[in-house]
Amino acid sequence: MAQRRCCRLRYPDPEVVPFWYDNDELVEMVDRWVRSGRARSRADVVARALEREARRELAERDAAILAASGPDRDLDGLARYAASVPMDDLD
Repeated sequence: MAQRRCCRLRYPDPEVVPFWYDNDELVEMVDRWVRSGRARSRADVVARALEREARRELAERDAAILAASGPDRDLDGLARYAASVPMDDLD
């Protein structure tokens, strides 16, 4: 387990994790992503996670709007047609 220092020491130090954040497994996972090049920095990981959560919330809102609007005959017909189209060439 890596030793962590309080964020008040030499901020912004890339090795610093805020003192209020206490989840060693997540911190280690984020650090592995940064070391492997999967992410540029811890801030990059956090920003991407926040963007993903914002997209998820928008999709959830859109799904609720579509569910409340009831069936759409045009889209139902399109769905029936799409379901009948062979897609053997995709394999």
